[in-house]
Amino acid sequence: MPQLNPSPWFAMLMMTWMILLLLLMKTNVHNTSNPMMSYSSTIKLNPWLWPW
Repeated sequence: MPQLNPSPWFAMLMMTWMILLLLLMKTNVHNTSNPMMSYSSTIKLNPWLWPW
């Protein structure tokens, strides 16, 4: 990947994605019965996460 000038929106996007992952892992710990359900609902709520 070429070195690009990090734009603020990209940094914010990555930060939000990391926070979402942390929250997702936290909910999966408490909801181990069906962890994929919370994941798919997160993807549905955030369509901009699809390419990732």
